Amino acid sequence: MMQRLCDFSQQLCQEFDYQGDPGELVGAMRLVLEGKFGVVSLAEKLYEAIESFGGNHDDLLSLVVQPGLVEKTAVYAMHQLYKPQTVDCCLDGDYFTPILDAEVPEQYQSVLAKYRTIARTWGIADNVAICYRVRAGFTLKQHAPKFGECKDDFNYLQSWNFFKDVPTIDCLIFWIPCVVPDSMSKTCSEQIRLLSEIRTKYELPAHHLTSLGTVAENSGLILAHKRATGELIPLSGKWIRTATSDAFGRRLELGDHDASGLDCGYWNSDENRLGGVGVFVQGVEVLGR
Repeated sequence: MMQRLCDFSQQLCQEFDYQGDPGELVGAMRLVLEGKFGVVSLAEKLYEAIESFGGNHDDLLSLVVQPGLVEKTAVYAMHQLYKPQTVDCCLDGDYFTPILDAEVPEQYQSVLAKYRTIARTWGIADNVAICYRVRAGFTLKQHAPKFGECKDDFNYLQSWNFFKDVPTIDCLIFWIPCVVPDSMSKTCSEQIRLLSEIRTKYELPAHHLTSLGTVAENSGLILAHKRATGELIPLSGKWIRTATSDAFGRRLELGDHDASGLDCGYWNSDENRLGGVGVFVQGVEVLGR
C-alpha cells in the first residue's frame, strides 16, 4: 500500500510541479483528520486519492505520523480544491472557490480582517471561508442546479422570463455565511440602510455592502458554502432578498434550504416586512482591472 502511495505521490508532484511549504500541507492534513478544517470536500478528495490505490481509512490515518507521505499525497487534494487561491486561474467547473484567509491576496488582507471581525461577532468560526474566488459565467438557471442541490433542480423557474439572469463576473466576493442579525422584519430600504451602517461601523470600502447581490451570486455562494461545510443557509423557513427583481419590483429571494435543496421565489415587494426574509453582506472586488 505504502509503495503505491509513494508512486502516486511522485506522479502528482511531477504533474503539479509542487513547490509549496511541506509544513503547511502537513498542518492542513492534521486539521482535516482532527475534523477541525471545516472543508468537507478536502477530506473527500484525500479519500478519493487513497481509495483509488486500494487504500482505506486506516491508510489515511497512517499519514498523520508520516509527514513525507502527507506532504506528497496532499498535493492532490490541495491543488484540486485550492489551486484557484492564486487568483490567476480556476479549475473548470469551479465557479465559486473558498479561499483560506492566508491565501487572500495581500492587497485585500486589511479588508479581510474587517470581515473576519464581523464574522466572529456573528458566531462564524475562523476556519470558515469568508472570501470566494468567483469565475465569470455562472447563472441561476443553468449552473446552480448542477453546482448543488436545488428544489426540483430549479425546473420550475426555467420558464421565468420576467427577470434577467445576470451571470457572474471574475471577482473576489467577501461574504459572511449567515443572515445579517436584525435584518428580518424590515423593508428592502431598511435592510440596505442596515448594511450601510455596518459598512460605516467597520470601515469597509465604500463600494462594499451597497448591493444585495444578484441571484446568481447569492445562489453560488450558498451552494459553495454547503459543499465546503455541509451547512444549509438560509435554513428552512428563512430567506434572503437579492438584487435581482422583475418588472414590478418583486425581488427574487433564496432560502427555505433543507435536505431537498435550495429554493427560489419572488412573491414579496420591497415594502413588505416579513419575519423570515433577511439579507447577506457581501463586498465585490472585480479582478483583471
